[in-house]
Amino acid sequence: MNDQDMTMEQTIYAWRQIRWPKEGDHPIWDLAKVAEEAGEVVGTGIKVAEGRATTDTELPDELGDLLIAISSVAGRHGWTIEQLRAARWAEVRTR
Repeated sequence: MNDQDMTMEQTIYAWRQIRWPKEGDHPIWDLAKVAEEAGEVVGTGIKVAEGRATTDTELPDELGDLLIAISSVAGRHGWTIEQLRAARWAEVRTR
């Protein structure tokens, strides 16, 4: 499969496999990366609350990193972010 046939999520997952092969191919590493990046988003929120950062400087970068980590997990399974979001939103919006 070449890049033109791959979703963005599959491309990101393939990049992750090349970039960090030492982590192996166990799914826990992708999930751990999601947790790590989520922690950095929270850390940025704390910095903003303490006045050490502004949301327009660090938060977009950290959220982007989190989306890339989530995309890697999705790509591993052949899902797209849009599919995941649409499926969950269909249920969540009815609550």
